[in-house]
Amino acid sequence: MGTLHALTLLTCIALTELACSRLTMKPSGRRIVGSIVAAVGLALFAASLGLHMCDRGAPVQQWLIPSICLGFALTRVGHTAVRRWLTAMLSMIAIVGSLHYARLVHGDTYLGRPTAAHDTSVPHAVWHTPLTGLYRLR
Repeated sequence: MGTLHALTLLTCIALTELACSRLTMKPSGRRIVGSIVAAVGLALFAASLGLHMCDRGAPVQQWLIPSICLGFALTRVGHTAVRRWLTAMLSMIAIVGSLHYARLVHGDTYLGRPTAAHDTSVPHAVWHTPLTGLYRLR
């Protein structure tokens, strides 16, 4: 599940980059401010869903990456339908990703912080750890 999680976050980046490079426009000052407000709003909303008072980790990358992508997409993409589609997709990924991360770190396979192991399992980094923040338990 960690690999799927990483691929989803990489897809956010790739699709945003593709849309921004192919359908770019010169943004106005109002569009820039609106994009920043929307990105921060998504980040705060998705972060609030994943906040919990637990030692197993927080889904920072899961709300931060889609929110940054949303800011770029709203600022640079000129095609209205693509911009709306990206907004919906990135918002869903931020929300579902945060909830999925919380489910993963409360299971037996992954941990969000390597120092939070309470049992005999030793968490170790895997290829997607820098992107997802998930450490695999042995």
